[in-house]
Parts: sequence; C-alpha cells; structure tokens
Amino acid sequence: MTEQDQTFTGGRGARTPSPWRAHLIWAFLLVALVALIIWGGLVAQDPLQPFIQSDKTRHILAFGCLGFAASLHPRPGFRLAGVIGVAGFGVALEILQEVFGPGREMSLKDLFFSTVGTFAGFGVGAAVALAFAPPQTR
Repeated sequence: MTEQDQTFTGGRGARTPSPWRAHLIWAFLLVALVALIIWGGLVAQDPLQPFIQSDKTRHILAFGCLGFAASLHPRPGFRLAGVIGVAGFGVALEILQEVFGPGREMSLKDLFFSTVGTFAGFGVGAAVALAFAPPQTR
C-alpha cells in the first residue's frame, strides 16, 4: 500500500463490513416486522384501520414489507427460502386468527392479498438490490 493509499483510508487498511452484522440487522428487522404483524393480526381491531380503511390494502402493505425484508437477506440462497417462509407465515397467521383472534376469522381473500404483498415486496426489494449492487467486472 502506498503512502497516498494509506492517507486516503485514514492510515489503516479499509475494513469490510462483518457479514454477521448484516445478518443480525436483517434478523432484527424481520423479527420486529413479524411481531408487529402478529400483534396487529390477533387484536380485536387492527390498529391500522383508522389510517388504512381497506383490510386488503393492509395485508398487501404488511406482507409487502416482509417480502421486501426477505429480498434483502445478505446471502442469495436464503432469499428464496425467505419469501417462501413469508408466504407460509401468511397461512399460519390466518390459522392463528381463526383460533386465537377475538372476532377474527380465517379468510382466503386475506391470504391471497398477503401472498400478493409478499411477492410484490420481494420484487421491489430485488429490483432495489439489483439497482444498488456494485457492478461486476469480467
């Protein structure tokens, strides 16, 4: 490393971000979103209802955020598993609403819109990740 390179990097070699840090940030984001969605799905009245009247829109937005988070996993192999897991979570949430949600019931329409949100969020996240990916040299 030349003196000029050391000056540019502050006298130290440039550090690459820890992959564990990226995994922890991603896991925290996903767990927080899942907890919020479970809470909103199991209370008697959806807390977002005063702000977003349409139940279907709330499903698309909530699961769109989860799909987006799945697309941002630091390891490409886990992204597909993540989006499948999010879709499975939609099924599980509908079953939980039927069993534990006071005044809530399972709905195939809700499941459909949750799945639409999942794949839409995943697609947006994949497009954003692709747009900001560093160019590869051949």
